[in-house]
Amino acid sequence: MAKKAAEQEKTDKPAAKKSTAKTTKKSPDTVEKVDKPVKKAPSRKNKTDESAVQPKVEDVLAREEQIRLAAYFKWEQKGRPHGSDIEDWKEAEDSLTD
Repeated sequence: MAKKAAEQEKTDKPAAKKSTAKTTKKSPDTVEKVDKPVKKAPSRKNKTDESAVQPKVEDVLAREEQIRLAAYFKWEQKGRPHGSDIEDWKEAEDSLTD
């Protein structure tokens, strides 16, 4: 009879669900530490390296002025034709790089 009573108790209670999550008991005295990602300091480039890569504004402006004047003289030599500005500019660039 004891067996029957134990079996009835088992069938009356719903089956407990198994949890896949791990649970840990923490005491109130423990403090959980959270690792923060380490931030890297921004890299600083040497200013002399930057100036070697990028030309100075004065140099760029002087080069454009040379191209502008050369293109103007080419345009005048051709008799000032309408619409030849891009062609004259390209020819001036080519003549100054050679």
